[in-house]
Amino acid sequence: MLGYKPEDLVVFKFADEGVAPSKMVLYANATKLKDPAYKDKLARFIAASNKGWDYAVEHQDEAVKIVLDNDTTGAQTEKHQSGC
Repeated sequence: MLGYKPEDLVVFKFADEGVAPSKMVLYANATKLKDPAYKDKLARFIAASNKGWDYAVEHQDEAVKIVLDNDTTGAQTEKHQSGC
């Protein structure tokens, strides 16, 4: 856990705060965001990520197949990935 002990962490549920996020949440380091190059790189990453999620929503069957084909653990199921 990167050197942190569970008692060092503050854990909260978004739903308890009145927020219902998607299952993917991104965090950024506020100090690093002061660097314009880092901020630009992060903005481009988020834009590309959103584009990928949009594609996955529009092509759900293909996205599910991609996830299942690349799951080396065998933990993913079609039911879980399709939300059925």
